[in-house]
Amino acid sequence: MKIKKKIRKKKEKSKMEEIRFNDINMKELKEYAAFAGKLILGCLLISIAINGLYIPSKLLGGGLNGISMLLNIVFGWNLSMVYFILNIPIFIIGMILLSRRFMIFTILGLLFFTFSLSITSGVVIPTQSPLTTILLGGCIYGAGNGFVYSVGASTGGTDIIGKIINRRFSFSIASVGFFMNLIIIGISVYYFGVDLAVSTLAAMFVASRMTNFVVDGMNHKRMVLIVSEEKSRELAAAILKEMGRGVTVLQGTGAYTGHNKDIIYCVIGMTQVTKLKSIVKKIDRKAFVTITETAQVYGKGRGFYQMDQEV
Repeated sequence: MKIKKKIRKKKEKSKMEEIRFNDINMKELKEYAAFAGKLILGCLLISIAINGLYIPSKLLGGGLNGISMLLNIVFGWNLSMVYFILNIPIFIIGMILLSRRFMIFTILGLLFFTFSLSITSGVVIPTQSPLTTILLGGCIYGAGNGFVYSVGASTGGTDIIGKIINRRFSFSIASVGFFMNLIIIGISVYYFGVDLAVSTLAAMFVASRMTNFVVDGMNHKRMVLIVSEEKSRELAAAILKEMGRGVTVLQGTGAYTGHNKDIIYCVIGMTQVTKLKSIVKKIDRKAFVTITETAQVYGKGRGFYQMDQEV
């Protein structure tokens, strides 16, 4: 009997382990599928914007993309091949200095991107107005970048250069990208004139805003800190009841007065700001309130990202 029980327990244990293993495999498979899907979609969108809108209108993208596009427009060189060749020395340096994970993701991004540039080379999106080209091109280009960045990858070029310079010389990656784009704008002025250079600048701006929108999503919230000496508990209760938002009460001390004060911390939606101010005004007019924009919020709560939503 004891032997049979042991055998039964072993079978049950092996079944449980098999179920867990299958759950893990399915979760990993979904994550890899989401990663590949976003990366491929991002590369395709960038390529469509470049071939369909930017190059026909002599607009340039940022960084190494912009240089490759310039060489294509001025000399007729193959865009995907030029971009790939320009990336080779940068990749070699990146493999030495940067993390293996980032470089593997970036190699995948580069391969998908160069392939996408090739298969979309005949795509043309007809537009009647330069403004339409700038807005549509910037939105498609920026959305593509957003999808690529959202999975922790890149398409090479400036992203690698920025990370290397940031690590070696403490310049921010954004600053490196800014200076690279200034060079692109200067080149555009020289070859295509001021009007097209300004159009390139406008397209870069639209693309950057769209990239931020895709990466951050519609999860823009407001972080609220309320300092109240006497009515913190009433305020916290009102926010909980009337707004349905979680509240944390922190302990603080005024540096000048030395008085103990409660600090209410909560995160709310943009549309709830007016309601919150109304509650504070009604309960404690002496309260000190700061409301700050937050790009992303993760954790348990209505309208927040859960940690397992990210790839």
